[in-house]
Amino acid sequence: MDNIERTYFIAITGMSGSGKTTVGNFLREKGCYVFDTDAFTREILKKDTIIVKIIENIVKETITKDGEIDYKKIGKIFDSNPKLENRFETWFQTYIGNKILEKSKDLQDKNTMIFFDIPLLKQKGILEIFDMLWIIETNAEVCYNRIRQRNGYSDQKIQYILTNSKLYKEYYQYNCIIINNNSSIENLKKIVDLRLNCLIDKLYFNS
Repeated sequence: MDNIERTYFIAITGMSGSGKTTVGNFLREKGCYVFDTDAFTREILKKDTIIVKIIENIVKETITKDGEIDYKKIGKIFDSNPKLENRFETWFQTYIGNKILEKSKDLQDKNTMIFFDIPLLKQKGILEIFDMLWIIETNAEVCYNRIRQRNGYSDQKIQYILTNSKLYKEYYQYNCIIINNNSSIENLKKIVDLRLNCLIDKLYFNS
């Protein structure tokens, strides 16, 4: 497996509830390195105090409790005023994108391929660092039901999330493959296995 000359970055992207995490977990089972953007984001939220300052500047309220970010309070504020949430998300997604860009440079030492489970890819402004996109396509109704079951959000909140995480035309103009996730978990796993094997053949064996 010596033909790949540098780290090959693949973004797993799709609407919220499309199954990105499930695909990422399948890949981990196969021994692939999958960068967990959500976990990385949680780490950033814990240690970067500028984020609290930005939120408080936007909502004009204190959003910490006992030294920790009060996510329930923030959620209520944003639910009642989506414009404030949009202001924060516009800044925050770019901020996280820059952090991922910095992290990607540390990962360049690995002579391998790395998957990134990455929601809101366009908003993060780092599409150009990826060599390939794995686009998880799922019917909006399926995504809606998954979010409702997983998070228990209101209809308004779910619609906001789905609109915010829509797939953009430019994704399909990129080097991409489409993974349909509208059937069973077993079928999804078969598709991921097939796509992974094809990618390994292409990168490592030039077949």
